[in-house]
Amino acid sequence: MQPLIDLYLEGHTVERCGFIFRDGSIVEIDNVHSEPERGFRMDPKQILEHVDNPDLVGTWHTHPGGDPNLSQEDYAGFLSWPHLEHHIVGELRGTPTVESFVIDNGLVLKK
Repeated sequence: MQPLIDLYLEGHTVERCGFIFRDGSIVEIDNVHSEPERGFRMDPKQILEHVDNPDLVGTWHTHPGGDPNLSQEDYAGFLSWPHLEHHIVGELRGTPTVESFVIDNGLVLKK
């Protein structure tokens, strides 16, 4: 997950988000949330460009200056994509960290 940590270390103050593909490639999707410093909402037009790709395996987003734990919004959003892994990039004790989550029987679980 080093590419996600590298994105995080660029120091953006708004949440960034996107997709991860089977080959490890990462695509960033524009965050169109009304308050991108506090949340993310992927641009629907850009989602449509990638959502049917059979190599799509995950989503990612950042928590700038925060920890990579789930928010209530993250939990609800992840349930919309039950077939994908979900990754949050943030900091634990000052170290950039990626936490990964999967959906199992309708629950979001840390991987």
